[in-house]
Amino acid sequence: MLEIQQLQDKYMEAFEKNTLPIDILQERLQKVSNEKRELEQKKNEIAVHLSSFDSKVIQSELIEMLLEKFLFVDKLKIKNSYFSY
Repeated sequence: MLEIQQLQDKYMEAFEKNTLPIDILQERLQKVSNEKRELEQKKNEIAVHLSSFDSKVIQSELIEMLLEKFLFVDKLKIKNSYFSY
């Protein structure tokens, strides 16, 4: 969005210095305005899409504890399968 604002400012500055005719200024500002609207629409769509997900964060300590328990149980299974032969 900042780039679009800078581009609009650049066009206006060129117009004020009489290096850009008004018809070209209008055409370019309309194009930039359309691009800005499309970007805002995409941004809103992404925000709605992201907000529709359940974005709860799982604490790393819980993941670590579950992983350790999984590895412990897995080792027990390996030991038990070794002794069952």
